[in-house]
Amino acid sequence: MRSVGRPRTLAGRVAAALGGAAAVALSLAPRGAAACKCGELNLPLLRPAWPESSGLELASESIDVDCDRPDSCAWRWVMTYTRSDPGEPARVAVGLPFSSVIDLSARFSGGAVWGIRGELRDEAEAALAADHGVPNDWRGVSDGMLLWVEDEGAALSVELVLEGREHMPRYGEGVGRYARQCCQFSALEVRHPVVPTYSYVARWDWDEAGAPAVGRGARTRVRVRPPAKYEVVGDPALSREETDGGEAVVLEGPSDPGARLTVTRRRRLKGGPFIAFGGAILDVPNHGRGRLGWEHTFGVPFVLYSAAVETDFINEVTVAPAVEVSHGRTYVLYFVPCAGLGVGAPIQLLPELRAGVRVQASLAWRVFSFLTTFDYLPPPRAGGAEAEPLRRLAFLGQLSF
Repeated sequence: MRSVGRPRTLAGRVAAALGGAAAVALSLAPRGAAACKCGELNLPLLRPAWPESSGLELASESIDVDCDRPDSCAWRWVMTYTRSDPGEPARVAVGLPFSSVIDLSARFSGGAVWGIRGELRDEAEAALAADHGVPNDWRGVSDGMLLWVEDEGAALSVELVLEGREHMPRYGEGVGRYARQCCQFSALEVRHPVVPTYSYVARWDWDEAGAPAVGRGARTRVRVRPPAKYEVVGDPALSREETDGGEAVVLEGPSDPGARLTVTRRRRLKGGPFIAFGGAILDVPNHGRGRLGWEHTFGVPFVLYSAAVETDFINEVTVAPAVEVSHGRTYVLYFVPCAGLGVGAPIQLLPELRAGVRVQASLAWRVFSFLTTFDYLPPPRAGGAEAEPLRRLAFLGQLSF
């Protein structure tokens, strides 16, 4: 087996790779704006674009990924090419848009394969852009791993084998909570950056940008053994079967453009606690105000449910369940607040029991929110004929975690 070496870019994107190594990158959220780009974050695996003069066509393809844990996967990608007669020698570029791989090795039975550095990288990027119709600034080209594969033209059947072990990738595009169009965050994610947990989704495409040198009967077989609690779903064109007692998934189908693999870990977005301080006016003997509570979502990210205990710090205690509708925002417009409008049912426990209605509005930035509430509580039943309703308008600064 021929070792490729480990230049900085070569250690770049291979292992989160090849379909199932998506599970590796799934456990990590990308950092900062560099990982946020508008549009769908698809990562096609670009096979060698053999010229027609070489005579080579893809006959079969297998991808095996075995993950010990979400941040450590061993993988092996084998492409078998055949031709009816010897062809002309050819050299093609291979682009692999994955992150952080160690122990990478490559072998090509029809000739040589090596990693690309320096001036040859520009040539390889241009070749990939021309052969696959992808722009030079596509991440898999400009920031991924690039190889030259050189065929001598003599063998009627050749194999390109790439394998290695991935460990602790820096980040992986198209994964985690940032893997949504234009990095869209729900209001709950904006308010609560600490407590929530997220579902992780990645979609991996086989050569969706183009399918050069693919034989008519070529088949792709993917075997993935993901970490526990990860779901593997294939494109409808891929048949599926469970193996090894359900611990591994095998997907198989034609090696056509658009074949996809999606790896998901579904987790509930938990929400988080909040604490607020401020003041109140109208029918209140004491103007200080504080609240402590928790808010959550259930299925619909723009509807927030909350429950809080509120007090004037002297003699009043109120429990206030509420429901609020609030829009999200993009990473780019981080300075724009999420505006919310809601209703609630405050129940005053002390100094006397009474229940009422609430209207509330909010402006939420990361962690900090400004909240306004208006409560109307009818007179208590035991208050007598002279009892008055309570009207309260509160203004609070709220911190959410």
